[in-house]
Amino acid sequence: MKNIYISTPVYYVNGKPHIGHAYTTVIADFLKRYFEQRGHRCFLLTGTDEHGKKILRSSQENKQDVVDFVEDNVTNFKKLWDMLNIDYSVFTRTTNQKHEDLVKEVFSSLYKTKEIYEGNYEGFYCVKCEDFFTKKFSTDNQKCINCNGTLQFLNEEVFFLKVTNKREWIINLYKKNPRFLIPEKIKNELFNNFIDNDLSDLCVSRKKNGWGIETPISSGQEIYVWFDALLSYLSGFKQLKSESQEIDFWNDENIKIQIIGKEISRFHGLYWPILLDLLNKPQPNVILAHDWILFQGEKMSKSRGNIIDPNLLINKYGSDALRFFLLKEITISKGGKYSEELLVDCINNNLVNEFGNLFSRTIQMIIKYANGIIPESDLKSENTMHIKKIIMENKIKVENFWKDYFFSKGINELLAFIRDINKIIEDQKPWTLFKTNNKTKLNNLLNLLANCLLYIGWMFSPVLVDSWEKICEQLGILNENIDNARIENFGFLSNKKVKRTSHLFERINN
Repeated sequence: MKNIYISTPVYYVNGKPHIGHAYTTVIADFLKRYFEQRGHRCFLLTGTDEHGKKILRSSQENKQDVVDFVEDNVTNFKKLWDMLNIDYSVFTRTTNQKHEDLVKEVFSSLYKTKEIYEGNYEGFYCVKCEDFFTKKFSTDNQKCINCNGTLQFLNEEVFFLKVTNKREWIINLYKKNPRFLIPEKIKNELFNNFIDNDLSDLCVSRKKNGWGIETPISSGQEIYVWFDALLSYLSGFKQLKSESQEIDFWNDENIKIQIIGKEISRFHGLYWPILLDLLNKPQPNVILAHDWILFQGEKMSKSRGNIIDPNLLINKYGSDALRFFLLKEITISKGGKYSEELLVDCINNNLVNEFGNLFSRTIQMIIKYANGIIPESDLKSENTMHIKKIIMENKIKVENFWKDYFFSKGINELLAFIRDINKIIEDQKPWTLFKTNNKTKLNNLLNLLANCLLYIGWMFSPVLVDSWEKICEQLGILNENIDNARIENFGFLSNKKVKRTSHLFERINN
């Protein structure tokens, strides 16, 4: 058994969560459920980044007190995670006092060791992205290259974190762990744009605006939101319900996986490892920086105003359908496109026509041909050995894909397995076996098909959380503990009474 730490970003609460937030968090939840299913102990951290001028400005635009504005949006994130069945261990908040205390403590410590120093910042700043830009990364019309918002020119006294003296250290970090930041293209962009070309010390404070953590050194400065936010990955352990629950998963022995969107890869792939090194903390094992979800050809973001509300999709199609679509159609390395038409096609073609149809016809055959009781099987028969073999081969392929974070490829392998089983049904014709009273072959086949349903459902359960309960109920194993051993034991389902309740997935008719 391993201890595995998984984190999402702490999401900026200048508006409601969108489908991009949902994608990132579904990946994290999928990994947690997948690893726990295999006997590991996991800690999933998610939460909200609640400071900064952008949030203050957004609250004013909404004519709300900033505290009320933040609370409303924190509630929106928590509500969405509940609707999506996100099984997080802690929901960390940067306005939590324990977090603020840690941020001030780290800032003071680094100032004392001269890793943070006072200086003058002169350059561009995007309030929407809370990001500093050199001339190289600002357009001629002074627009942000990320959100197209107007850049502000700043000239103010601030604090800097030393970064330039860490160039060789960061290069060696990536040499020692080439998969520290994946996919490869994101790592290459980080090196080409910053580490090899434009590496500069990081401005870690801003002139006080009234909604941030005040630096412990100067009352006129507030700590830069990214310095603040990154430390939430460590302070989250202090925000559990009671001190007795505090447990530090961020240590050398544990596996640490962080999931982010590629637009924040510089902060996580460059500044975060430097901060950890300065604090004598171990590095994450891997940072997954996924590509964007495109809607009508553009990146979805609150800054661009083209977001899709996942709450509406869940209310209309269900949580499992959205989780399945995101993990199947959007990939870490290439992102993907979203449209409601694509979502409906995915539901109807994959969940209804393939998985749902196989499940329904198998349950109906067990009811019709075996009075609803899953027959015993001949564990040594040629048919049993053949189907066991293709299950094991499929399982190895799927798990290898998922271990390498190719979630879509793993799902497609399971769908290919479903098509293989449907072909076996067509080839072996259980309806003919019933008519010819070949009970031995029929019973063996029905048992094997039931075990295939169990295997498919179990493998899909980190994706299809609600459907897994329906699968167990209809297979007559609702309160049973299902583990890998039972998946491989074809005698487990024998004599269980199946129950036909409802379709696993409902067809969407436009």
